[in-house]
Amino acid sequence: MSDFDTFFHKAKDKAKDVADVAGKKTNELVNLSKLKLQEMQIGRKIRSLYEQLGRATYQLHKNSFENEELISSLEDEIAEQLDAQAVVDDKLCDMKNQVSCPCCHAKNSKNAVYCSSCGNQLKDEFADFVENEPEEPAPEAEPEKTEEE
Repeated sequence: MSDFDTFFHKAKDKAKDVADVAGKKTNELVNLSKLKLQEMQIGRKIRSLYEQLGRATYQLHKNSFENEELISSLEDEIAEQLDAQAVVDDKLCDMKNQVSCPCCHAKNSKNAVYCSSCGNQLKDEFADFVENEPEEPAPEAEPEKTEEE
């Protein structure tokens, strides 16, 4: 094989590797965009449900009616959408190597100990040290003493 053929094969292999990496990154970007779109759609649905709940509560109160079924069904639907939103948010955070603050929902680096927005503690400061600490070997059993000793 000539030097040109060797060079050509190496260049072809390198181009293939670059194309594979580009394809993976493109796939990640597409998945990220889909999740963001899904998050926006769920957010719109939640806002709409809150508006319906407010309108229903106002009308019921204004007309001195009580309809616990209607209020309860809207509350259940809102809770369902909030759960779906949390799942999408968790997926987005995983893709971006982030965590969401349980207090203010701000996005933080996965290795952050405190929230950069509200200061809430995200994880135990020493958790990494404890998890990575090598286990101590079990003490060796002492030989049993015989009656002769």
